[in-house]
Amino acid sequence: TQMDLHIMVDNTAPSVQFVTPVAQQHLAGVKPFELAINEPNLASIAVMADTRALNVAMVNPYTGVVDTKNLTDGKHTLTATVTDKAGHSTTTTVDVIVDNSAPVVVTTVPQDSKVQGKVTFKLTLTDATSVDGVMIRIDQGKWDEAVLQQDGTYTYTWKTGVPDNGKHTYAIKTWDSLGNEKTYVYGFKIVNPDYTWVLIVIIILLVVVAAALLMWKRKKGAAEEDLGATEETAATDKEWAKDMDEGKDDTAQTKIEDAGKSLQDKHKESELKPTESETKKQ
Repeated sequence: TQMDLHIMVDNTAPSVQFVTPVAQQHLAGVKPFELAINEPNLASIAVMADTRALNVAMVNPYTGVVDTKNLTDGKHTLTATVTDKAGHSTTTTVDVIVDNSAPVVVTTVPQDSKVQGKVTFKLTLTDATSVDGVMIRIDQGKWDEAVLQQDGTYTYTWKTGVPDNGKHTYAIKTWDSLGNEKTYVYGFKIVNPDYTWVLIVIIILLVVVAAALLMWKRKKGAAEEDLGATEETAATDKEWAKDMDEGKDDTAQTKIEDAGKSLQDKHKESELKPTESETKKQ
């Protein structure tokens, strides 16, 4: 009797590598991974995140997920070991960076301080991956985008006035390229000087000065009129006395005689007119 015995010789180890993630890739949350395996007689696949075992599909595509929230932020190693039925094994690794934290505000101005006029908010942030956006909101107002400057800081400007005086808060909302987001809240106080009372005092002083000036002008005008009349009378009296001294008595005498004659004429006219009782008798 003849018997054929078929023997499969396999002296080749499997090949395996990570398709995703790639080396030094930053991960957050639950992320998929995928393996590229070349082994017709696959026996087993073992994937680890550091020392934590991960589930993986035993058929192509060889995929699974890693929940990075079970890992600390920082560098971690994913390891995949593939074994064939002949007992040959191949291991591959990839280092990744876990980042489940939002950007951190390192410095911010102002912070619990007093400011006035044009207020410039200046923020410095850091993140293990990269800061992807920064927005700012004053009190309960609308969100505005902070501007990235060449020195890496983010700025925002608010022009304040006296009506803005008092305590305020501002919120900073920031997120990174992985979607980690956080909001920080800080306080400050606006202390713009109020010059309203100074303006009121100036206006009152101007009104008082204007009124005093007007009264002074009126009094000065009346005094000048009185002085003019007095000077005119004095000049007339002086001229009269001069005429008397120079022997011009005839002129003065003529004036007196004319005045007396006028009075006599008026007296005669009154005598010629009948009285009211005589008129009634007629």
